[in-house]
Amino acid sequence: MKLGVSSSVFLHRDINQALNIISNLDFSYVELWGEPPHLWIRYFDKKEIIKLKKLLEKLKLKNSYHAPSHGLDLSSVNPGIWEESLRQHLEAIKAASILNSEVFVIHSGSYYTGDRPESESGKDRFYRALEAILKEAEKRKIKIGLENYPVGNNSILSSADKLKTVLEDFSSKYLRATLDVGHAYLNGEDPVDYLNILRNEIINIHLSDNFGKGDLHLKPGEGDISFPAIFKAIREIEYSELMTLEIWEPESPEKAIAESRKYLINLCCQ
Repeated sequence: MKLGVSSSVFLHRDINQALNIISNLDFSYVELWGEPPHLWIRYFDKKEIIKLKKLLEKLKLKNSYHAPSHGLDLSSVNPGIWEESLRQHLEAIKAASILNSEVFVIHSGSYYTGDRPESESGKDRFYRALEAILKEAEKRKIKIGLENYPVGNNSILSSADKLKTVLEDFSSKYLRATLDVGHAYLNGEDPVDYLNILRNEIINIHLSDNFGKGDLHLKPGEGDISFPAIFKAIREIEYSELMTLEIWEPESPEKAIAESRKYLINLCCQ
């Protein structure tokens, strides 16, 4: 089981502290959080990126890289925000290349209230951004994990079928899916359906729990999501790619991660 931890679990620590803790907890994979206070590219020049790469190698941590997302929108109707969102993604993917990241995770966006439903102009804006990001990914041989976020009916990727359509429209071996089980559940969909519909396209799974009303990032097993059913489906489709814990328990993150790992290993071995 390729089980890792998002460095965002330790947002109250700097990136170096987060990596050392994750390594000490016996994980071999980390998802680097591409925002402050961690790996926001504007804080890291090439020398800092290389230094971080050496630390990852020293700790024997393989990595994926979560592109910056807060305040950004690759489908934004505002030209300035759209351009800056694309710029930051392209900057980040260059860093991911230096770090030998296995997956580069990105979000899509939502339709604008003023978009005419029949025009799908919000989707067109996202497609233009994705085309540029994918071109860079193909050049650097990095696989993109397109995550099912944001949530809500207005989201471009509000269902497994919509996510599958985007993958089919681009038809690139470098564009795959990141399934966030918490986001799927918030959209009113069973994460097991995502696994079955996208079984050959998923390259990363984000693991957290909630009660269907807020993106709480609880430990698996603490909310209403059926993780036994999810892991049953994972075994049935013979999924062997990344799984990333993306929980939020700032008062005791080490304890939460250790408990989550034990819970998931027990499920995996059933």
